[in-house]
Amino acid sequence: MWDYLNEFLFFASRGRRKNEYAKAALWRKTAGRIIFNSLCHSWTNRFYWTCQEKTIATELIEKTILFNGSIAFAKMMPFEKGQEAYGGILDNVWLSAIVSAENNLSHYAKPTTVTLSDYTGRIKGRFFPVLQELSADLIANCAIVRDNYTGQIPILNVMYYTERLLEIDTSIRACVKNILGTSVVVCSEEQAKTYRAARDAAELGVPYVLSFSKLNPEELPVQLMATPGASEELKTLYEAADKVKADYLQSIGIRVNNEMDRRSGITPIEIVENRQNIDQSINSYLEARKTGIKECKRIGLSLEVSTKMLESTVSTYDSQGNKIDVNGGGKSVDRHDAAADADDI
Repeated sequence: MWDYLNEFLFFASRGRRKNEYAKAALWRKTAGRIIFNSLCHSWTNRFYWTCQEKTIATELIEKTILFNGSIAFAKMMPFEKGQEAYGGILDNVWLSAIVSAENNLSHYAKPTTVTLSDYTGRIKGRFFPVLQELSADLIANCAIVRDNYTGQIPILNVMYYTERLLEIDTSIRACVKNILGTSVVVCSEEQAKTYRAARDAAELGVPYVLSFSKLNPEELPVQLMATPGASEELKTLYEAADKVKADYLQSIGIRVNNEMDRRSGITPIEIVENRQNIDQSINSYLEARKTGIKECKRIGLSLEVSTKMLESTVSTYDSQGNKIDVNGGGKSVDRHDAAADADDI
């Protein structure tokens, strides 16, 4: 899995996201790193991009939109020294870039000029994006694809849910320690140093007490940590974590199995309505990208995006074990033929 946290810290360290950088930097040595990367992975894998231009790194499109809220496409020199380093044989090519600054708002409050930078932070120059107000693209030399129509930065949503899940994870760890309780180890003073080193190396994280005499644990001048009912609390915390994860996935337009609490006695109509809300969310993100694709076409770049990454890979089978082709009107496909097709792929 891509280390999104390192990528985001590099991006945010360039001065545009100072507050977010300080917050995310604290997660590097905690479970927040794993949680953040997992949430980013789900976010970036919703859409599938294709482009005939080999110089466009389609795998970076969603990651750039996640961190910046948008991505720009333009013809530019791929290297800093340009043609001089290649004997004048290198020409401008289609590249994706980061919008580092927006200037001079148009009639529809869109930037009339933008400053683009590459993925190392080097400024590539000032460009003129496609504007809806102009029917003819006389000077436009770049197009911008955005995540949504409201201008919200998606990474803020990821950070919000990372904090919530990290709080629950911290509570789970504390609850596990309470279940294990405090261990009392009777040993000699010579053995104490060795035991501490072994305990720290194992990273058990469970409190312990070293006793150099064979005392009854009840007579020790310490309060042994043990919380009655911790097992039930642990179950509740895991359920809360699942609920928060489900809320996050639904907020970015991904259906989940536990999208609604089944114990609440919901009706099939309520399930359908909930799924329609989720589909409406993902469709709004898709339409924002398609709007950007139309602007790309106005400057001569052809891009395509789809939600095929969200399509279910679980097949439906009839009573005879034959796979049902959902796209073919429910017609059953012989399972031997289906297996042969799978071998050909």
